[in-house]
Amino acid sequence: MWRRTKLVRPLPRPERTLGGWRAGIEEFAALLPFTAETLPLAVGWLLAALRPSIPRPVAYLTGEQGTGKSTSGQMLAGIIEGARAPLRQAPDNLRDLGPTTAAGWVLALDNLSGMPAWLSDALCRIVTGDAQVTRALYTDDDVNVLTYQRPVLLTGIDLGALRNDLAERMLPLELQPIPRHKRRTAAALWTAYEQAHPRILGALLDLAAAVWADLPHAAAELTERPRLADFAELLHALDRVTGWRSLDAFNGSQDALNDAVLDSHPVATALREWTASYSFPSQGWQGTMAELHHTLSRDGRGLVDGWPKTPGVLSARIRQVAPALRARGIHVARASASNKHGKVWAVTCTPPPS
Repeated sequence: MWRRTKLVRPLPRPERTLGGWRAGIEEFAALLPFTAETLPLAVGWLLAALRPSIPRPVAYLTGEQGTGKSTSGQMLAGIIEGARAPLRQAPDNLRDLGPTTAAGWVLALDNLSGMPAWLSDALCRIVTGDAQVTRALYTDDDVNVLTYQRPVLLTGIDLGALRNDLAERMLPLELQPIPRHKRRTAAALWTAYEQAHPRILGALLDLAAAVWADLPHAAAELTERPRLADFAELLHALDRVTGWRSLDAFNGSQDALNDAVLDSHPVATALREWTASYSFPSQGWQGTMAELHHTLSRDGRGLVDGWPKTPGVLSARIRQVAPALRARGIHVARASASNKHGKVWAVTCTPPPS
């Protein structure tokens, strides 16, 4: 945990202000243009980044052009890590990603224009814990092992490019447009940040101490947990200490991500349109995957680029978005029965949970 590589430089000594942690968080809010709903989530992500060995969501900064996503990403990551390169370009392959991740504490990747499948899978493993094993140089049978579980921060990603398994681990942090009369030069902004950094870090550590003390009570009180249960407990403790509603905001962001994934997935879109139409049986539908493929491929969908050409590919595509579909009340599952044409599948549609 305390290994210092060439990537890392010292943090400032934390300072405690007269106004307590709230004064430090107010300075933090004045520097980074988070929305009122997003600010508690950003603080929650920083607290999770301070707590080793827990799964954390992948934070990504989103907002329209001119909201300062790259600058805000540098400042957000820099609060808890004095990295010489706070934001980095995504590596070209998995082999280069391991050393880059292990060399620092926060893995911050800037201006992602797309999300290749290998990087999406790797980020899911990094936030929950991963290891990279390579052969040691100048040996026949010895190996080098890199183990890491890191906070991850992204900027510039398109929601439509997300796969469902990564979307379930994402934490969107929205930035609001900066009015012209509030814009500052880069030099003035970074000078203000360097001056406030010790007080922000001190406030964050004081708040962390209060949240850690409340975690056992928050965990006992929480009745429902999303996939990132540890982070949900932390947010609930944060809300108990501060009076915020960060856990509600997190659950709402997960719903929005589910919709974004479904809207960008042609099979999910076809299923949603079919189950909402008058042609879908009120008691549900049953049939083989080949019959489902024929049903969904009508109305010209089968001619669209990217549409699954076989029932087997359709089945794999449905499994990709099954959790997001279930969150919207659409269930596709194997039925207990079979017929002469193959295994029977059932499609049902129920109102999504409130």
